[in-house]
Amino acid sequence: LKMDGKTYFFALGGYNWFIKELLRDGTFGPETDKGKFVYYYIKGFSYNVQGKQYLYAITETNYWFIQEILTGGRLGKETSKGYWDSTPNLIFPVNVNREYFVLTVSSQNWYMKQLTSVGTVGKQTDKGKWPKYYTLGFPFSIHGRQFIYLSDAARWSTREVVSGGKMGKEVVNGQC
Repeated sequence: LKMDGKTYFFALGGYNWFIKELLRDGTFGPETDKGKFVYYYIKGFSYNVQGKQYLYAITETNYWFIQEILTGGRLGKETSKGYWDSTPNLIFPVNVNREYFVLTVSSQNWYMKQLTSVGTVGKQTDKGKWPKYYTLGFPFSIHGRQFIYLSDAARWSTREVVSGGKMGKEVVNGQC
């Protein structure tokens, strides 16, 4: 998380969380905020939309929330919450041309939804089903293009994500 000229680290461990300043040498600086959530969160990520930082987290019972992270590394108010139909095995943010989306993968089904500048989940922009059950995934960007890497125990795939939060074609794949 980068804000107010500093870099912060958000740690989520079940119920407990903390935010610390991350120093230039890779060590932790002072703790800026900490607390305990009511629910046990199994997955989460932070993201930035139009200069605002947010935390997105989901429980094993499919309850999710978005909360703003404020200047100075403090956790702000909850901006959105709800329940997903199924527990995702993968969930991460994707940034395409300054448009922000959350990619959610549950079993082989996936869908992409918009992340708004006010800390809410917007409209669904794409969905589909993959032939594999992926257990590992992350986004990456090269020369202004956004891609996702997906892997299971035997195979991997790289796909492009295009404008409007649409899943593009598979670029390359292989065996692990």
